[in-house]
Amino acid sequence: MSVCYTHILLKITLVTMNNNNNNNSNNNNNNQLFLFRTPFNGYSVKFSPFFSDRIACSASQNFGIVGNGHQYILSKQDKEQEQNNTNFNQKQLKEVQRFETSDGIYDCAWSEESENVLVTCSGDGSAKLWDVARAKQQNPLRSFQEHEAEIYTVSWNAKRKDCFLTASWDDTIKLWNPRENAHTNGSLKTFREHTYCVYAAEWSPHHADVFASVSGDCTLKIWDCRKNHSTLSIPAHDYEILCVDWNKYNDCVVATGSVDRTVKLWDIRNPKRELSILRGHGYAVRRIKMDPFDEDICYTASYDMTIAMWNWKIGGHEEQNLVGNGGQRSPLLRQWRHHTEFAVGLDVSVLERGEIASCGWDSCVHVFNAEGPAPPPIV
Repeated sequence: MSVCYTHILLKITLVTMNNNNNNNSNNNNNNQLFLFRTPFNGYSVKFSPFFSDRIACSASQNFGIVGNGHQYILSKQDKEQEQNNTNFNQKQLKEVQRFETSDGIYDCAWSEESENVLVTCSGDGSAKLWDVARAKQQNPLRSFQEHEAEIYTVSWNAKRKDCFLTASWDDTIKLWNPRENAHTNGSLKTFREHTYCVYAAEWSPHHADVFASVSGDCTLKIWDCRKNHSTLSIPAHDYEILCVDWNKYNDCVVATGSVDRTVKLWDIRNPKRELSILRGHGYAVRRIKMDPFDEDICYTASYDMTIAMWNWKIGGHEEQNLVGNGGQRSPLLRQWRHHTEFAVGLDVSVLERGEIASCGWDSCVHVFNAEGPAPPPIV
């Protein structure tokens, strides 16, 4: 019997030691800050769904108004830097690959079926497919040109994995499959209901054929790509809607961000009234990302140069969301001010809990953790 107790005590001690080591490791990861400076102005940043250390950044010359584009592939891995840097100072992201285009790049998305492939979209109305494992001379793999105006965002289907969407200022959304249209480079389908610039189209993470889109016509639309028309249209804001994202735990909850400086959460089963309105930004909300680890949390990037973290379930409806109203808790949990120009790119890692990447017109790319220290502004 004493042997059994000794064995149990030893096992408990070992488990406790392992937990402490894991906690220390997690704390160190939470405190890590990373930075990359681009010669162009940042537009979009995306974590790889395959590698926790790999990040893509799209950038445009002259704020994307006129000039060239750069697509960067960045890495957090730098053994020498890790050995030499034992404190929590900001580390440099390493440039692994860079692709250059003759027009500004506004957005990018990683392939969900090939770890080295990503798609970008540009001001010339083209979408390009790149392979980061190949030499620059072998890229781009493909170029898709049908849109008649700038493509502002691109979204790769995480369920089907073989297709992506492009949202354009020509008021349309196009569906592409690089394998099915390998010879023609043509789109599979065009969606034409919006009456002004389409700023974003985002696949549902729950249903392979469903996506949401938002536009300068102030509507949020829900689509099934097997049908010719949208299945739902919501007049979601009074001003242009710039971004949209799906909740990762509830397939009926969608978030929208607008020029009116607010974020609204919607239940598409009951679209007559929003679930919540989030206020706190001083200018337009440019990006919205729902947390892949927590149903209640979302993040935003704004033209007020800040990144914000919200609990959208605190407060509820509009009259309850005013900060300081009757002692109500604010849904705004944290706000970061490390950018010195418009914050326009934002992503949240699906592999590392709480890890955020942001980029802006200040030519800076930051990677940091929601629970860790704030990145310092770069002057």
